[in-house]
Amino acid sequence: MSQHNKDNLSPGSLERRRLLTAGALGTAAVALGVGATAMAETGANTEQNIGVAVDGNYETVPLRKNTVRVTAVQSYMRAIRNLKSPEREMKANVDHMIELIDSANGFYGPQDLVCFHE
Repeated sequence: MSQHNKDNLSPGSLERRRLLTAGALGTAAVALGVGATAMAETGANTEQNIGVAVDGNYETVPLRKNTVRVTAVQSYMRAIRNLKSPEREMKANVDHMIELIDSANGFYGPQDLVCFHE
C-alpha cells in the first residue's frame, strides 16, 4: 500500500477491515466445527495470552471433518440503474449468485464454503 493510501485511511475503514477479518475468521471456524460452544468448552478467550507448552504438545479436540471444501467465485454483477425501484435488478443479481452457488456445488461436489467478492 502506498504512503498516500495509508494517510487517507479513515478510522471507519480500519474498523470495517477488522470487522470483515473477524467475520472471515468466524466463518472459517464454523466451517471447521469450532463454534462458540467449543471455544467456551476449551476456555478459549481471545483476550488472554496463549502460553507455549515446553514439550510442544497441547490438548486437542477432533474436528467435525478432516477436510473443508472452499470455492472462490469471481463473477460479474449488474449495476442497479433504477434506484427508485431496484427490486427487479437486485433479484436478477441474487438469482445469478444462486446459480453460481449451485454450479460450485455441482462442479467438484458439495462445498462447505462458497466465497464471493465484496
